Amino acid sequence: MTLLQTTKKEELTSIPLDNWEDSPELAQVRKELTEAQESITQIEEKIKDVLYRAQILYQENKVLDMLYGLQRDLADYAEYEKRLSEHKEQLHGVEERLNRLTAEVKDFMGRYNEAENADGIEAFYSVQDKIKRYALLKDKQEKYETDRMRLEEVRTKQEDFITEYELTGQADTEQLNALREKIGLLETKEEAFKRRNAALEEYRRSHDVTKFDNMVPSGDDLSAEQITEQIDALEKELKQEQLNRSSYIKQQEEFEENLEEMNEKNERLQNKEEELQKAENAFYVVSKTLDCLTEAKENFLKHYLEPMQTSFDRYYTMLSGDNTDAYDLDVNFNVKKREQGQLRDTELLSEGYKDLIGLCRRMAMIDAMYKNEMPFLIFDDPFVNQDDERLKYGVRFLGEVGKEYQVIYLTCHTSRV
Repeated sequence: MTLLQTTKKEELTSIPLDNWEDSPELAQVRKELTEAQESITQIEEKIKDVLYRAQILYQENKVLDMLYGLQRDLADYAEYEKRLSEHKEQLHGVEERLNRLTAEVKDFMGRYNEAENADGIEAFYSVQDKIKRYALLKDKQEKYETDRMRLEEVRTKQEDFITEYELTGQADTEQLNALREKIGLLETKEEAFKRRNAALEEYRRSHDVTKFDNMVPSGDDLSAEQITEQIDALEKELKQEQLNRSSYIKQQEEFEENLEEMNEKNERLQNKEEELQKAENAFYVVSKTLDCLTEAKENFLKHYLEPMQTSFDRYYTMLSGDNTDAYDLDVNFNVKKREQGQLRDTELLSEGYKDLIGLCRRMAMIDAMYKNEMPFLIFDDPFVNQDDERLKYGVRFLGEVGKEYQVIYLTCHTSRV
């Protein structure tokens, strides 16, 4: 019973029964009751209007829960508005950075005549391909210059050779090859002649050859068969030299093919090394990201979860009288019961224990969220499912909480006062 009701009851009790119907006090009370009823009706209409605009079905027995829910929604909406403003500021910073980077990219791509295609990643690959082609063409140009200089030296030597041997006409490659073969054959014959001459001198020193001096035939005494045999032998040697030359040319072609294949493999190796470098860079970024997430998790546990666990245990001891750490909070702020070495769900607990655990969790969250500004707390009959023993702890809990916070306690039964 409220103070106003008690006062009015005392005033009505003091009115004499014979003048009770016509007493001004009764008329005043009726007027006040009518005004109060009108005020209540207006408030109910405003509440209905607010709930209607919030698209919430009006239920008279749940008006207070609806208003509390609407208040929570308004608080969540304000928080979402704040987060949206922060995200917009972050997005504005990202857009400014993106515009700055875009300008830098366009300036960079303009140096390579790719300003029109500076908006896509393909432009970077295009520039990279051009750089590779430029390096390859530069190497080819250097090789070309080297080969050109060598060709000039060969031509100079060729002209000197033609001048030295007084050759007439333009000496082509076939003539030079034929001359080279003849020179090689001449050198071979000269070497064979020197060896035979040395063997002959050695034989002369060890034998008396004076008796054979008159027996040596002159060149004019050679028969046609001997001359033919010598020519056949020279032709065989010439054919053998030609076969050797073809074999050398074939080997040279094989070496050139192997060299080209080695160049291709080296190029593929360079591409694989670049891919490996990119993979290592990506691995480095992922590793650093994992370290940052781990550090953020540790900071979160240290800043919120550990203080919340301490507050939860304190409030649980107040409400139950049990100082054992039987419950744990996980990173999602869900409560788990520790039993037989395992964490178990609390859904199978009684309604009284569920209410008790939920109240402890909410109080722990309030302690963690409000360090400086202390909010006022509204308890809407939180011990309705508790027995008499638990109610004693609940009364002590309200007393302890009231020392730190402003508490508004609502109940519909005197046993829970």
